[in-house]
Amino acid sequence: MKKFFARRIAVLLSALLCSACVFAQPDDPQVVSAVDLKRYMGKWLEIAHSPNFFQKGCVRSTAEYTLNEDGSVKVYNVCTKGDGSVSDIEGVATVPNANEPAKLKVDFGFPWKGDYWVIDLEPNYEWAVVSGPGKDSLFFLSRTAPMPVATLQPILERLEAQGFETDEFVFDQW
Repeated sequence: MKKFFARRIAVLLSALLCSACVFAQPDDPQVVSAVDLKRYMGKWLEIAHSPNFFQKGCVRSTAEYTLNEDGSVKVYNVCTKGDGSVSDIEGVATVPNANEPAKLKVDFGFPWKGDYWVIDLEPNYEWAVVSGPGKDSLFFLSRTAPMPVATLQPILERLEAQGFETDEFVFDQW
């Protein structure tokens, strides 16, 4: 009888451990230690993004950031589709915790706010990589496009080392 209960407990524990593995979230990406929002402002050209529903058909995307008087950031995203049509969306980003300036929340008027975490940033603010918790999204931005392979390759290698599936990225056509 004791063996029967011991086996049942072992099976139950195994099932719990396996389900924890299946439902575990990937480690959150590490954010940069500091972001100077004034230097971050301006127009960015998207180099690549992880697949998502809201950029379906986009061949080129841009993001423009403007610092508001209250310290929030106006966000203006534009998607150009293959047929030349354009769609855009405007929102507001804020830094909820001053101790984590690289973690912003973006409000596009939906019932939820999106995460905007700066996880890699060139020291002169020439390019940036943005993600969120769980590595479920990624946006690779640059001040200029196209980006030389010699610049792009080390960034992709760092992203792979963090667990991003770079072979799934959708590259913009500049």
